[in-house]
Order: sequence, then C-alpha cells, then structure tokens
Amino acid sequence: MSIAVPEGTQLYFFGSVTSSPSPNDLDVLVVYDAGCIPPCSIYDALEPAFSDLRRLFGLRVHPTVLTENEAAETDFIARFGCVKAEAGGLDV
Repeated sequence: MSIAVPEGTQLYFFGSVTSSPSPNDLDVLVVYDAGCIPPCSIYDALEPAFSDLRRLFGLRVHPTVLTENEAAETDFIARFGCVKAEAGGLDV
C-alpha cells in the first residue's frame, strides 16, 4: 500500500513507533513548504494521509506539523531522532 503525501511535504516518524515493537500511537512529523501549501490549508491537505496511516497501522496518529523554517530553527528532526519516510509517499 502506498500513502501519498501532498507535494511540498516530507513525512517522518519518531517516538515509540521507531523503537518499540508495540507502539501505543504513531508520532508523525510533517515538514512542509509554506510556499506550496498555505499554513491555513495544511491540515486539510494532510488528512487523507493521516486517515490512511490510522487505517494501516491501527494506531492514533499524533501529528506535528512544521514549516521548513520552523523545522530548521528548532532542529526537531535531529533532536527527536526522526526517521524519514520514503520519498513520494510511504510504501508498506
């Protein structure tokens, strides 16, 4: 199954889903280009992907959504050991 993410977004996993065989939830980081998707529209644009992830993993999705600038300023990816999903979508 392939889960498509909107153009201008990058999907990462972090938290227990990256380290536990039985995670309680699915922590997802989405880094997006605010020039491609306006901040006021990002959650609506991501909902189909989040819905697919819930269905696929059977877990609650806890999204963290940051612009590219916010991700760089906070160093979120390195600080939380985020693992990038396959480019162009998530193949499982």
